[in-house]
Amino acid sequence: MASAEDDKPIFSSRADDLDLRESIDQFVVGLAERVDRLQDADGAGRLQELAQLAGTLALESASIGFEPLSRCAERVHQSAREGQPRDAHALLIELSHLAQRVRRGHRGSL
Repeated sequence: MASAEDDKPIFSSRADDLDLRESIDQFVVGLAERVDRLQDADGAGRLQELAQLAGTLALESASIGFEPLSRCAERVHQSAREGQPRDAHALLIELSHLAQRVRRGHRGSL
């Protein structure tokens, strides 16, 4: 059973950085589409594409302060790269949940 902590919005640790506000906004607005692409690659068994997309998401989310999302995306990347589709799929489910929490934390979406 999920705890209340598992449903709390996730905010960028760099939200106070005025130079990143627009980048954070753009990232969060495009996040649902990115997760869709990850899920499409997973569903089609395209592990190389899944690894590439997840690796890019991990780097970008870390750079703008979404560390929990970054760590999970990195784990999806590693599993897909190592040819472990079941592990990658399970982690992608977790990543999708984290992405929803990031979107809930985005300004104006609460």
